[in-house]
Amino acid sequence: MLFRSSIASAGFEEDYLDTINIDLNDVELSNGPTGHTVKLGTPFVVNEVSKQPEMGPWKEKASKLGYHSSAAFPIIADGKTIAILNLYAGETFFFDDKEVKLLDELVQDISYAIDFINSETERKISEQELRKLSTAITQSPAAIVITNTQGAIEYVNPKFEELTGYIPKEVKGKNPRILKSGEHAFEMYKELWDTISSGKEWHGEFHNKKKNGELFWEAAYVAPVFDKQGKIISYIKVSEDITDHKQQEQQQKIINNISTAVASTIDLRHFVKILKEQLSTIIDTTNFYVALYDEKTDTFSLVLHQDEKDKFNSVLAKKTLTGYVLKTKKPLLAGLFHLMTIPFFQVKTTFPTRLIIHLPVRLRKKLENPIIDF
Repeated sequence: MLFRSSIASAGFEEDYLDTINIDLNDVELSNGPTGHTVKLGTPFVVNEVSKQPEMGPWKEKASKLGYHSSAAFPIIADGKTIAILNLYAGETFFFDDKEVKLLDELVQDISYAIDFINSETERKISEQELRKLSTAITQSPAAIVITNTQGAIEYVNPKFEELTGYIPKEVKGKNPRILKSGEHAFEMYKELWDTISSGKEWHGEFHNKKKNGELFWEAAYVAPVFDKQGKIISYIKVSEDITDHKQQEQQQKIINNISTAVASTIDLRHFVKILKEQLSTIIDTTNFYVALYDEKTDTFSLVLHQDEKDKFNSVLAKKTLTGYVLKTKKPLLAGLFHLMTIPFFQVKTTFPTRLIIHLPVRLRKKLENPIIDF
């Protein structure tokens, strides 16, 4: 390592500082006060430059300029020597113990000041980075959960509250298992924990439950957080609500399954059974029937009829919701309030009707009408 640059200087020196070479890789050029101080990290004093063997390469020029004593003091920051304070005097034995102690204290003060400035600069940079990180987490479109190493929740961001319905104080100190729907096997959670506790990342999907009991899907990334020593100090989960995507996938699967049944099934009752089974994966089909319209008698024959209250095999089309759909040739999705707006409709049931779905189906130019009632 070669030292040549002088940050600052004062006093008579002509071109002395520009011509001296200090090379730590060279035995002779590293033997002077500066070399010793760099290597040892302690002050080094030469009180008779002309007689000191270590001053060999610089002795002649130093003596010519009137430098008879020399001292070097290390300036240390963050445990490392970052600069050397060199002093030259025109007298021999100028640097006595008292002088050396005073100069050493001065250099220590300089080192402390540099350490303080560096730490303050780092602290301010860290604070700025933390503010940026805090803002990013708070405003993130993803739900974020941070737990301690035992899995107890320490922080959740606003998106988590929006997604799950739980406010921070309701979940702080609790395990994320409060969101479990019971649909995942124990082995999946064990794999997750084994993965992150070994210092690795885990990616997967959860079918979890909100505070109000509603189920939702989320794609999750779970990872450990390390300190400077590489020790795990917490875990973080970042997740995205993929419920709509999952529902679209499920609906497309149902459509494909029903289409396959239409193409491969020749028995109407068997097809209706498949239809009900497929639809039951996304809606309640407790009350369910498929009606075939007979134009001559203006009646509907119920191929499959399941109802909690009514039991019949046929019904006149006049003034029925099924007849209404037949007439309009449009699907009907309606709650009780909407049904009350249909002129001929009157509530005759003694149990609450939450939702009614009618789907008209045209096959070979004959209109048939399945209905799901729940």
